[in-house]
Amino acid sequence: MTLRRTAGLDLRGRRMAGRGPAFDRRFFELVLAAREALPPGTRGIVLDAPSIPEWGGRFLAIYELAPIPVVAGTARPQPGWVTLVYGRPWPPGWKLLRALPGGALLTPS
Repeated sequence: MTLRRTAGLDLRGRRMAGRGPAFDRRFFELVLAAREALPPGTRGIVLDAPSIPEWGGRFLAIYELAPIPVVAGTARPQPGWVTLVYGRPWPPGWKLLRALPGGALLTPS
């Protein structure tokens, strides 16, 4: 049924309708939007999304954002890295690079 229902959609729409992001479609939307919004030369991403399960969300983010490395946690990113925050306010004093669905792409000020 899903194939028939999504056949006319673009690749992004078909992926959003699939089972992979079913646990939290808004998170999947954030990850796809982040991939398009990354500043040129980004060396890595700190994923600050404590409510996202490792078995689905974190691995999905690592897969979708490859070849850029993704690490989960709240650590301050290394130079050239950005932080992708989901589902919670971001730390004060950080620079907003891009507001995204359900979160933001940030860098330390």
